[in-house]
Amino acid sequence: MELKTFRKRLNDLFRFSPLSPVFIELQALRRTLVKARPYFKGTLVDVGCGEKPYYNLIGPFVDHYFGVEVPTTYAEVNRKVQVLTQNFILPFKPGSVDTVLLTQVLEHTYEPVRLLASIRPILKDDAYLIVTVPKSNPVHEEPYDFFRYTPFSMRRMMDDAGLETVKCEPTSTFGHMLFQTFLGWLGRKLQYSKSLRSYLLKASVIIPVVFIVNCIGWLLGLIMKDERETLDYIVIARKKLPDASEGNA
Repeated sequence: MELKTFRKRLNDLFRFSPLSPVFIELQALRRTLVKARPYFKGTLVDVGCGEKPYYNLIGPFVDHYFGVEVPTTYAEVNRKVQVLTQNFILPFKPGSVDTVLLTQVLEHTYEPVRLLASIRPILKDDAYLIVTVPKSNPVHEEPYDFFRYTPFSMRRMMDDAGLETVKCEPTSTFGHMLFQTFLGWLGRKLQYSKSLRSYLLKASVIIPVVFIVNCIGWLLGLIMKDERETLDYIVIARKKLPDASEGNA
């Protein structure tokens, strides 16, 4: 078996377990999305869905779940995708979507406001856009990694795209960020293995360490808090609607 294939199968198997070097970040994202469940409803469009890692978490709360991807990613995850798109064109009728999910996508988009603006027309008046973005992540998916975000940049971009920010909150704590940074370094030591044999030798040492650090890091992260330090942010937004008083003027 090729190293790339073996590594992908292992990553898929342990993605949400403490044996994964990205467990803390994914666990924090999952916990944040669970808290956001009241905003999920009706027809949901998952833009940049990848392998739909949160489908089992969100799917039961919506009527229809559509995964949208660009052609370059579609080749790897085609069984998970229902809709292909490019040039920021979303093939949905105006005002037909109840929820749009955009998780860890904006940092890979060179024109994020343009993407957000393309989402606005398909939203119903009472629909919600749920976005997660990184604040503290290593460079990844090179060369398509362009930005990191703060609450101020997110509110500004939403406003520029004709959207209103309902809330913007950190997904994790300073402790989680600290331990996840170390875990990410360990994960990259595995990722850069040149052969399957080298990978297995490193994994036999690194994975037990990852498990221990994940368990300690998650618990200590619940104590070591600082709202200015987080791995990611979640943003809930909705359409800006015309002011009723303006219409009556």
